[in-house]
Amino acid sequence: MADLAGNKTEKKEGHMLYELSSRLIKFPSVDPFAKFFVDQIVAKHWLKTMQLEEAILYVTGELKKNGDTWALDVPAFEVATGVGINITEADIQRWVDEQFKANEAEIAE
Repeated sequence: MADLAGNKTEKKEGHMLYELSSRLIKFPSVDPFAKFFVDQIVAKHWLKTMQLEEAILYVTGELKKNGDTWALDVPAFEVATGVGINITEADIQRWVDEQFKANEAEIAE
């Protein structure tokens, strides 16, 4: 995993790479997608093991349905899993504030 990551990772990414390598032992059918997974971790698109787990579930499910010739369609993967989406508390607060402002008249009634 470290080789695929270019041997340049921070502690959190190192932990995620360890989690990935542990899961690849259990799900060897996912091996062809290891580089994609590593790239997502190193780019900090995947920050939690839950995202990694969802990615593996998606890929293994697609392989079962479509066979070994299935190719990962990244936009379809992102839509189906939401794995690369990271929402902060500030994002949620901003959305709530926007909704209150947009519906201010109705709320005042």
